[in-house]
Amino acid sequence: MAKMVNWNPERKIPEFSKIGMKRLVASAEIVRMNAIYKLQGLIRGGWKEHEEYKTGGAAGKYWTVRHYREMVHTIRVVRKYGGTSRDVRIYAGNRKTWWALQMEYGSGGWKGGRKSFLRPAIRSSIPQIKVIIESGAGQTKDSGYYYE
Repeated sequence: MAKMVNWNPERKIPEFSKIGMKRLVASAEIVRMNAIYKLQGLIRGGWKEHEEYKTGGAAGKYWTVRHYREMVHTIRVVRKYGGTSRDVRIYAGNRKTWWALQMEYGSGGWKGGRKSFLRPAIRSSIPQIKVIIESGAGQTKDSGYYYE
């Protein structure tokens, strides 16, 4: 039977953590790309864009503009650095496209109801995420690039 000499897993934890975070960020990028594809599909479905309101109390305000293609460019992966943080997030929207939350969770009367794009992207990414988390770079035994 083999004997391990000087085995100290504490020495390897930073290395394992770094590898795990790379895999987590790669998985988040997969979700981001799927969310972009889903949002582009929704946009092609015939949403009407409009410029800022011309009349009323909100006339001329930047937040009344609806350019749906701008929303596509705001989907991003953000990793929180510092300390022992292992936090990776996927954001959609910014100051000009603040209505990302209403699109994802909106109910009833808001512009025709809910138009989810992020949650379906997460659901459709699960098989790819499992491969990345388990094997690193997406290699599987069937792909021909798997190393043991």
